[in-house]
Amino acid sequence: MIAAQLLGACLVVYIGFRILFAKTGPSDAEISSRTASSRALIRGGFEGFFISILNPKIALFFMAIFSHFVQHNLSWVTTSMLGVTAASIDAVWYVVVTLALTNTGITSALQSHESTISKVSGNLLILIGLYLFCRIILGTI
Repeated sequence: MIAAQLLGACLVVYIGFRILFAKTGPSDAEISSRTASSRALIRGGFEGFFISILNPKIALFFMAIFSHFVQHNLSWVTTSMLGVTAASIDAVWYVVVTLALTNTGITSALQSHESTISKVSGNLLILIGLYLFCRIILGTI
């Protein structure tokens, strides 16, 4: 168990360093030269769908929420409607967030501060990883 925790702490530090020393994003010319083809949009939609479906945290969240509502005596139609309702709310939320981020100045603001955001998030991950590492080491002594 301690080995897994140490590996996890090291992974957080590693990700922090990767973010800190990553090459900056594409230039404005590269961004403007890209076109969002329908094929790329469909691919992005499928990737987002599978990331959401296969994310274990999302599955655990829905199990925690719906375990209070799903009972053994409910029909499969009622149980299915609960799942469809949850999936619909989730899908609508992702669409709203996507539209909000792509149709406003938020994207350009984030891109203009990309270097600062990367430095802050990279350093924060390194500090969290080091804290976890020290906490694990000092807790085992």
